[in-house]
Amino acid sequence: MKKVFIHLGLHKTATSFLQMEIFPKLKDITYYFKPDILSTNFSGDKILISYEELSHTRIQPNNPSSLNYNYEMANKLSVLFPDADIIIGIRDKDSWIKSMYSRFLLEGSKLSFSKFCSSLNPDYINQDNYVKFLKDKFRRVYIYNFKDMVKYPKKIVTELCEFMDIDIPNFENKTYNISFSNNQKKVLRFMNIVGIRKIPGFKRLFKKGIRKSF
Repeated sequence: MKKVFIHLGLHKTATSFLQMEIFPKLKDITYYFKPDILSTNFSGDKILISYEELSHTRIQPNNPSSLNYNYEMANKLSVLFPDADIIIGIRDKDSWIKSMYSRFLLEGSKLSFSKFCSSLNPDYINQDNYVKFLKDKFRRVYIYNFKDMVKYPKKIVTELCEFMDIDIPNFENKTYNISFSNNQKKVLRFMNIVGIRKIPGFKRLFKKGIRKSF
């Protein structure tokens, strides 16, 4: 019988680190990075699917309330993969919201932080309810905390591999995404409002250039 593991995110919980540094190095498991769930022909006795958009909709910069379908998608996944085991990262709510806001700004949002917060779907940001829902839908759910991943990556990766019953890979503790200061967020929002961010290569310049000036 095929064994399926699904890494749902959440986004901004070291998902890029797992997807780029850990999962491709795993042995004895077939790794699918952001596949089309409905059209992909999954092969292998043991597979790992990693796609944070299985727990949130595609980013719509000026419509944060679009993040509202995590429960519906969990229901669909439980039908498609009834015996799947789930991997999910959680994060302190305040730091998670601030990190999401940075992401929305980078994608073009013009919202102030207060308006962004007020427009977030309260069901979406309630991680406890979502995790409980996943535990009700699936037999096994491995939960890691973003803070622990940052402080103790070797420990969390070891636990994760034990959960999947596979060998622990050699890896580097790399940082794949950066955080922005309050000043950087103000500059980025201003750039979105006046349209500067439409310049080709804007994201790369902002991350590597403007960021260094603060």
